[in-house]
Amino acid sequence: MGKYITNCMNCHFTCHYPCRIPRDEDKHGCAAINSSTGRCKVCPRQCEWSVHYNQKYKFEYTTKKERRTYEELKQKYERASGELMTTEKLLEKLNEEYEEVKHILEELIKKSSQSLQRLQAIALKPSPLSTPEYIDLLILSEEQELKPGYQQRIRSLKEVRKVAS
Repeated sequence: MGKYITNCMNCHFTCHYPCRIPRDEDKHGCAAINSSTGRCKVCPRQCEWSVHYNQKYKFEYTTKKERRTYEELKQKYERASGELMTTEKLLEKLNEEYEEVKHILEELIKKSSQSLQRLQAIALKPSPLSTPEYIDLLILSEEQELKPGYQQRIRSLKEVRKVAS
C-alpha cells in the first residue's frame, strides 16, 4: 500500500493522505472520491476526480502567533521614529502597520487570482475563479479545517472580500 498524496488542483487542497492510488488516471477509485458521482467528498468545491493528482507535497495552512508586550512595541517605534511614544501614538502606528499589511494582502490575493486566471487560460480550462470566488474558497477551507485562529482569519478574509467585490 503506497503513501500517495491526493491534491485537488482547483482548490489547492490536500484531499487524501495517505492514498493507495498510485496513478492519476485511476483517482476515481480514491477514498476521497464519491464512487457514484465521481466528485470529491473532501475538497471545498467538491471537484470532479479528474482534477485530483498525486503530488509530492501536502497543502497545510498554519497560523503563526506573536505575542509582544506594550513596552516592546513602544521601544520598537521609538527607535524607528526617534521620538517618545504615547499610548495614542503607539496605537496609531500599529493601526497604520495593520492597514499596510492588509493592503499588501489584498494585492497578493489580486495577483494570485490573476495568476490563476492566466494559468486557466493557458491550460484551456473553463471557468477560472474570480477574486471574490477565490476568497470564498479560502473561507470555506478555513471553516472546514477549524485550525486555531480560524475565526479571526475568516473575519479578515471577509473584510478583504468586501474590498475585492
